[in-house]
Amino acid sequence: MPQTCTTCGYVIQKALGHTHKPTGDWLSDATSHWHDCSTCDDRADEAKHSYDNACDTDCNVCGYERTITHTYATVWTSDQSGHWHACTVCGAKDEVVAHTPGPEATEETSQLCTVCEYEIAPAKAHEHNYTGDYLTDADGHWQACKCGELSEKVAHTWNGGKVVKEPTSTEAGQKTYTCTTCGYTKTVELELVEKEATVLGETEKEPDNSTPSTGDDSRSGSDKEAGVGFSIVSLLIGVVIGAVVGAGVMLIVGKKR
Repeated sequence: MPQTCTTCGYVIQKALGHTHKPTGDWLSDATSHWHDCSTCDDRADEAKHSYDNACDTDCNVCGYERTITHTYATVWTSDQSGHWHACTVCGAKDEVVAHTPGPEATEETSQLCTVCEYEIAPAKAHEHNYTGDYLTDADGHWQACKCGELSEKVAHTWNGGKVVKEPTSTEAGQKTYTCTTCGYTKTVELELVEKEATVLGETEKEPDNSTPSTGDDSRSGSDKEAGVGFSIVSLLIGVVIGAVVGAGVMLIVGKKR
């Protein structure tokens, strides 16, 4: 030890160069650690404790264990298994709990934990749903999904049709067909029908005036009817005349006898 003044502590003579012989075990308190010298009362190798961070509890040199207080974040840290509050210094976990699942995932929303909002299940892949009114044109019909995607166009399936206007010899008719799937309608024109005429109790088709006759008699139907009537009258007149002439002949022969 050095020689010092007993009044003021001034070092009168330095120590003679004593070499400390420390013991094997560390001694420590809350702030530092050291070895005792085996031949004197001085401390050898005295130093403050060494820690990795503010949350490390064990001194890296002497193993002294201290008590620390973690600083936990207010926000949640989470993974697939659950969520917890993590220390902002060392990441230590506090209040580790499993997720609380929210509503099932849909095409629009994913399934989230109602506590920490961790995504438990992603939104479902969109599946087209072709419903609602049919879209149509003259060739076919199709439907639209709510996302805007259109289904494949399908040809119309027509029913047997309904006559909405009967045709005549002067005016075409109309017939309406309806698709049995989508209700789309189309109207077609019905051709003119040939006009019929009655002659002497017999029914025959009246020829189309626009088409030349292929027979020898080019007279109209009324002319033919008149001709037939005239022939009958002429025949009756001939019969009457013949009867009168025959009666006269017989009268003359009788007189001669």
